[in-house]
Amino acid sequence: MPRQLFGVPIQMVGIASRPMPRALNDWMFPKILDLALGRLERYGIVRPKEGILKQIDAGRIPVIDVGTVAAIKAGRIGILPDIVRFTEDGATFAGGQEQNFDAVIFATGYRPGYDGILPAELRPGKSGVNPGATALGVYLVGFYNPVTGLLREIGIEAQAVARDIAG
Repeated sequence: MPRQLFGVPIQMVGIASRPMPRALNDWMFPKILDLALGRLERYGIVRPKEGILKQIDAGRIPVIDVGTVAAIKAGRIGILPDIVRFTEDGATFAGGQEQNFDAVIFATGYRPGYDGILPAELRPGKSGVNPGATALGVYLVGFYNPVTGLLREIGIEAQAVARDIAG
């Protein structure tokens, strides 16, 4: 995601598009992103088949670009999918070709995880409040990745938690 979309902060675009039907958002955003960033498939960045809101609901939050796309387009960063094994100087790929490089960055993503800590009945909803957890005084915020911006949502969740505690 670009940091701004035609001069408007991307979080504001997300907030404005939030009331729109998911199907419209999922159809519209790839076209807008192509206009803003260009078609990135030729650089090895493959667009997911799911729409952006469906991805966010599944816990995959888009990354806000801070210059990486420009570096990829300029050839300063390369996308190297399907690495089978690393060699002393580089890697071997699924098709058998080899390539040398100086450094590797594993972009594995981030998924918040509390599965090993909380049973399912205590896990927070999108508001940070869960009736079962509330009875125990357990609140978690920041585990829902919205298109409107994580810090903004943490503030909203924290207010819901504060109201629950005050009630």
